[in-house]
Amino acid sequence: MINGALGAIFYFLLAKFLGSSEFGVFTIFTTSIALLTGIVDLGSDQGIVRFIPKYKDNPDIQNKLIKLSLGIKFISGLTIFLLIFIFSGSISSLVLQKPELTSIIVLIGVGVLAQILFSFSTSLSQSLEKYFLWSGLFIGTNLIRLLMILLLFKFQSLGAYSAAVIYLVLPFLGFLFSFIFLGKRFLFSKGVLAYLPDLFSFNKWVTAFVIVSTIGSRIELYFTARYLSLSSLGVYGLALQISQIIPQLMIAIGAVTAPKFASLSTNKKNLAYTIKSVLFTSGLATVSSIALVIIGHFVFKFAGSDFDSATMPFLILVVAMAIFFSTAPFRDSVIFYFSKPQFFFYMGIAHMVIILVTSIIFIPRYSIVGTSLVVLIGQIFIALSSIWYFFKLSKK
Repeated sequence: MINGALGAIFYFLLAKFLGSSEFGVFTIFTTSIALLTGIVDLGSDQGIVRFIPKYKDNPDIQNKLIKLSLGIKFISGLTIFLLIFIFSGSISSLVLQKPELTSIIVLIGVGVLAQILFSFSTSLSQSLEKYFLWSGLFIGTNLIRLLMILLLFKFQSLGAYSAAVIYLVLPFLGFLFSFIFLGKRFLFSKGVLAYLPDLFSFNKWVTAFVIVSTIGSRIELYFTARYLSLSSLGVYGLALQISQIIPQLMIAIGAVTAPKFASLSTNKKNLAYTIKSVLFTSGLATVSSIALVIIGHFVFKFAGSDFDSATMPFLILVVAMAIFFSTAPFRDSVIFYFSKPQFFFYMGIAHMVIILVTSIIFIPRYSIVGTSLVVLIGQIFIALSSIWYFFKLSKK
């Protein structure tokens, strides 16, 4: 909750300071990092959470898996950084048709490398059940990031580019800081490649579904960038960022439930724990949504007249995120207890097709309200599919 609040304050202050057009540029930056990080992570985060608790009684195997996961992350992050650095001009001109975004796109590669290393620290903290460290990494980096933009604004040095630099520097610092508590013993493990087949057998399906689901969950924003102005994108970006407080809560709850699902031994225990978790997430999603609608009203007033049109897209996004949060335990159970991440690959393809079709239909016609409707339709599909497959597996 603290992390979500700090994130919300960061984004609505940034929207206030930058204005809708510059905030639109920053939205492209953060969205691209989230999209590419999900793709190039290669399922390492989920693999860490799946296997580290499994070998909690064997520190030697744990250390080998940790080193292997870090190696995968570093190589894939460095690769995407180099590719973006080389092709940044083509991406801004040919894909987005906005050549003025070239300088910010160069930073996206650095941001992906920073975020993929930071997620190593948070995923490992989660798998080891070091929740004070896990929460401290998120809260600490968010708090420092917030203070730094206030400082830049005071000295009249704040813009989309400087905000992007701050955004990518803090994950690097968080990653380095985490070694104080996680230790460095795993770095000296040998024979790590022997565990690559086991890790890959799980990660390959996680990677596949993360790629299609990440693209499907972000692609509507790129349609918005292509069809609409940067100012409209900035308005939608603020509505989207405030609604992301709900997924932040989901991440916090999932930090506890995912290792628990991985450790359950019978279908009966899994069913009981899933239902209990769903009741909790549904109640929290409802309360959070009501509170968020009230908060959103004041945020848009504070941000200025540029953001007057954000209210309706925001309300639709809140409903979509509440559905996503409420049904999260079904997805966690399928992945971490039943170990069936391949289902979400096929579901993700169907979801991506739905997003593509509805984006082409709704966004040019209904502007940013259409973008939020695309997100809502996609989340309804994901929720219904996840519930159906969970009960199908539970009956076996």
